[in-house]
Amino acid sequence: MNVRGGICIIYIKVSGWTKLCEVELPDTVAQLVNKIRNEESTIYSLPEDIMKLEWHFLKPAKIHNDDKTKRPFLKKIQKEADNLVTDEDVSEFQYHREIHNPHGVTKFYVNVNSISETKMTIDNLEFSHLYSEGITITMADLILYTNIYHLFESLDFKIASVQHHLNHIITWFDHMTSLPRVHQTAIQCGYKLGKLTQNRNMTSPIEFTVEEGLFEKINEDEMELSRRCRGKYRPIKPDVWSALDKVVKGEIKIETGRHPRGDNTAILWSEVPEGVDPGLDLPKKRLLRKCEQLENLVTAVLELAKPGDVIVDFCSGGGHLGIAVAHFLPECTVYLIENKEESLIRAKQRIDKLNMKNVVIYQCNQDYFRGKFDIGMCLHACGVATDMVLKQCLQNNASFVICPCCYGGIQNTHLMTYPTSRYYKDSGIVYKDFLTLGHAADQTEFNLVLEEQGMHSVKKSHK
Repeated sequence: MNVRGGICIIYIKVSGWTKLCEVELPDTVAQLVNKIRNEESTIYSLPEDIMKLEWHFLKPAKIHNDDKTKRPFLKKIQKEADNLVTDEDVSEFQYHREIHNPHGVTKFYVNVNSISETKMTIDNLEFSHLYSEGITITMADLILYTNIYHLFESLDFKIASVQHHLNHIITWFDHMTSLPRVHQTAIQCGYKLGKLTQNRNMTSPIEFTVEEGLFEKINEDEMELSRRCRGKYRPIKPDVWSALDKVVKGEIKIETGRHPRGDNTAILWSEVPEGVDPGLDLPKKRLLRKCEQLENLVTAVLELAKPGDVIVDFCSGGGHLGIAVAHFLPECTVYLIENKEESLIRAKQRIDKLNMKNVVIYQCNQDYFRGKFDIGMCLHACGVATDMVLKQCLQNNASFVICPCCYGGIQNTHLMTYPTSRYYKDSGIVYKDFLTLGHAADQTEFNLVLEEQGMHSVKKSHK
């Protein structure tokens, strides 16, 4: 599981980090291992994906919900700090600490320089970057551990030849191996950890190099890897205006359409059965906005649908959109596509209560769905997920009704790269420009300048 309790593959479409762990690095390691075993050369250039991981460990540990995570540690050591009397006591107090958990170890350093600083805040705690995602072991560590082990095995565990280039990966690997449960499981799987200890300082005939300029290239691409955290790529204003200037010079025109029903999109929710009305699941402050969103999509689908159509609600969540459409179109079949079990459980409860016979549930990632359909729809599929839904609709020659969100979450994946538009490419708009437009499109708050800029970028992001 990752730091938010999700299986890695769930987030592969929107997480550069998951993409690296599950797709890129395993493929890269497999290719390098095959070359080494086939003795294709004695000198190899370390691939970019492996160096991404090495330089990732150079950075401070990323802590999700920083305040909540550090607060219990701070409370515990503050009691010790209150008893300090002299600066000598502070020197003894200022050392690395370890907290042993069932799954592993958390290490942190207390950054206090004098007795006057013993009233601490969470900023005084510096956590060690022990694991791939920060201070907590996740599924990503186990995936990476397996791949790095096979790389070392291909070298007959003579890792001195790669120590200079992969020092941080080796340190992480040694720490993982020191964890009792990891060590025991590795032995049971046939891993030759004893041979690793014996051979690690031996000289290998194989040499490794790193491509010149690779560090700078990876730094520029750090926006990809950092998507595993809540923080996003944040362009400065000149980046935004530069990207918009390319749009203007490329003569990319904005075309906006109208809803097929015009302004007549209202639904009388008071007249629909319980379970179709989203009000049962939502707090009042969200209810009005949710109803308006559903009205716009549901009524658009009603205008497109004909009896016998198969309608797919991608990224359906609890089924608000799909169930409403199924209610108004009993002669059509609606598929709910969602990967989160808890969301589908809620949807099934509502479907059963309504005794609906025209709704089918699929628990899978959206790109795993291979069925034929006539209309595709989604409400707030995050970032690149919206474009993947659009791609599936085009491949099926299906109509689509889509409300995107999280433009700032758009990024390249192994399934889709940006920009996809020929107009954008011909205008010199590159990937970074596209991310910049996506970020600006997220800024539609009620501020005249940012709202105008954001709405302009929203329309451009649809091109």
